Amino acid sequence: MNQVQLGSSDLRVTPVCLGTMTFGEQVDEATSHAILDRSLERGINFLDTAEMYAVPARAETFGATESIIGNWLARDNGLTPTQLALAFCYTQWQVASTIIGVTSVAQLDEDLDAYGTTLDAGVLEAFDKIRWEIRDPAL
Repeated sequence: MNQVQLGSSDLRVTPVCLGTMTFGEQVDEATSHAILDRSLERGINFLDTAEMYAVPARAETFGATESIIGNWLARDNGLTPTQLALAFCYTQWQVASTIIGVTSVAQLDEDLDAYGTTLDAGVLEAFDKIRWEIRDPAL
């Protein structure tokens, strides 16, 4: 997978960032490690985590994602600290990268295989129409 410069830093990251919000609540540690292993095999070097993960946020699972990633990093993955970018988002964040959150290795492969697919204008218009028809009652 190609890499892009991260902001004005010298760090180069993949344009796809693996969102780890499912680790620790929806996905157990063993499956999380398998997803991390596959993402590394597929060339992803950019992971998103936050202090409020796992999602849905519960006091019992705050920090679970970071623990799972920490345990994975503690294994010998052949990585040096400069080969992996961790985006630690703190509650309010903005990201200019495609973040994919997955619950299985198969879903990761499917999402990465579809990355870069361009939807036709008719499909995008249909999505936009639905977006305006279904309003969030909280807004």
